[in-house]
Amino acid sequence: MTNNTITREARFFIWLVVAVIGPFGLLLYLYPGGAGEYWAWRIAQPRTAMMVGAIYFCCGFYYAYLARQREWLQLKSSLRSLFVVAAWLLVAAMFHWDDFFQYRVLTLTWLGAYYLPLFAIPILFRIQSERFGRDEDITGVHLATGWRVWLIARAVVYGPLAVAIFIHASTISTYWPWPIEPLNIRIFSGQIAVFGAFPALAMGDGLWRRIRLFMMLTAGLAVAHLVALLVNGTPYNINAPAGRWLPAMFAEWLITSAALLWSYRNRK
Repeated sequence: MTNNTITREARFFIWLVVAVIGPFGLLLYLYPGGAGEYWAWRIAQPRTAMMVGAIYFCCGFYYAYLARQREWLQLKSSLRSLFVVAAWLLVAAMFHWDDFFQYRVLTLTWLGAYYLPLFAIPILFRIQSERFGRDEDITGVHLATGWRVWLIARAVVYGPLAVAIFIHASTISTYWPWPIEPLNIRIFSGQIAVFGAFPALAMGDGLWRRIRLFMMLTAGLAVAHLVALLVNGTPYNINAPAGRWLPAMFAEWLITSAALLWSYRNRK
């Protein structure tokens, strides 16, 4: 059995993340039509609520799984991605503060949930280093060159795309296959940055263990988004510029993640 190299503080933080974001996702994903009554900012369309909720819904289960791991190396990529998305969404909130329901309990909870990682994660990494040192067990299977090139190529596409969507959110909202607010476009662009571009950085030296769990999350999120596109009863304009691009992107996330997980199944 792998020695436990995860501090109590890190494990407590992960369970705190589960307790906060899990209910967010269940509420938005399972009761999207009522988002205007309870959510932190304006969401007009139930399909938008489901897509915003998908990240919380999937991450709630994923971080519960992370909390049961014993190897710090497998958690690092996920915690760093949480830091990135927290910073991304807080910047989006700064641009659109007028769209928030500023005194709702969920608004204050959401803000606290996204400020906390910016302070807590650097501290957790410092504690981890002091308690277990900086050395890591880097033995194990490394990604083949073809897979590493593919992940980098994806990042070259998805990274600039996420930034462009964030900057031009108002224009892009007019190309969306259903009516959507610019704030939700910017929120959504953070997912593209993290799940499309970030794996290229997270894999580091190519050690499969660094991104194995993260790719499990990407696959789950892709499925949740595809379900949201298919089962929601609100109109979807397949002929809009983003009408075919969205499902194609989610399918690519799923195919890439599933192919990696299958290729390196039972290998560490």
